[in-house]
Formats: sequence, C-alpha cells, structure tokens
Amino acid sequence: MELKQDVTHGTWDYPFQVHHTETSDGLYLYPHVHNEFEITCITKGQGIFYINNRKYSIKEGDILFVPSDNIHLANKILNTPSSFFSIVFSPDCFCASTQSHIYTKYIAPVMDGRVLFVPHLDNSVSWYNTAWELVKEIEATAAEADNELLCQSSLMKLWHLVFSHST
Repeated sequence: MELKQDVTHGTWDYPFQVHHTETSDGLYLYPHVHNEFEITCITKGQGIFYINNRKYSIKEGDILFVPSDNIHLANKILNTPSSFFSIVFSPDCFCASTQSHIYTKYIAPVMDGRVLFVPHLDNSVSWYNTAWELVKEIEATAAEADNELLCQSSLMKLWHLVFSHST
C-alpha cells in the first residue's frame, strides 16, 4: 500500500487547507504521509492516534502535531460518532525563501529534527487553552472567503506557541 499522498493541500501559492471528518462508527484516519505539517484536533469521540508508530490515546479536545513526512493514522476504540478537523500546511506559507530569517530560525530546526514539537496536547498542559483557541480561530477564519491573512497570522501564532514549548 502506498502511504505517500500525491496531493497538494491548498494551492501552490497558498499551501494551506482545513478539512473536516465525521464518522458515525468511531474515529478513523487511514495510514498516510505527506510533505506538509498537520495539526489534527479531535472534536468528538476517542481513539488511538499513531505518529511514526508512537501511540497516543486521544479524546475530544486533544490536539496532535504531525511533522512533515511522518506516517500517521487513527483507530477507533468505540463505535460511537466521532469527528476531527485537520489543518494541513506547507512551511512555505510562512515565508517564500528557505534563506529567510524566519525559515532558518523557526522552520528549519523543526524540519531537520533539531527542535521537536510536543506531539500530543491535552488540557493537562498549561498552555493548552491558548493552543485550542488558536486552532478554533484558524478553523473559523478558514471557512470564510478572503481570510488568508488572518489564517496565516493565527497559524504563525500557534507555530510560535508550540515552538516556544518544544525541546
């Protein structure tokens, strides 16, 4: 089975997309990998989420940060209605050049593994509420026309928040 997605999320000039998934019989996300980063937010249900074979028990309100080129999937643990939304984006939406200060200071260290984002965030983490507000803000602004700048601004705030709490 080919795990690499051969799709671009968003467009070449705005590599950003929010998509929603709802199921009636439990949380499921097929195994896949893509070049973009993904932030997945569980809005209903519970399950098991895997990032590169690392297992996370997830529930409503949890946020998962999937780095570029990491295999990820989710499996149900109950046959109950479930939903989540994913924010999928290329680091190109932060800056046009890999030579820029923003890229070398904040993007490259994550891309090459020098900085590791917290992969699973729940309400036990002190800065969770700020992160949840930002992902919901991104979801809401992405649903409206002509809000690219607001989406990008909120995404940059979220990136900064997670980056500042990384190892």
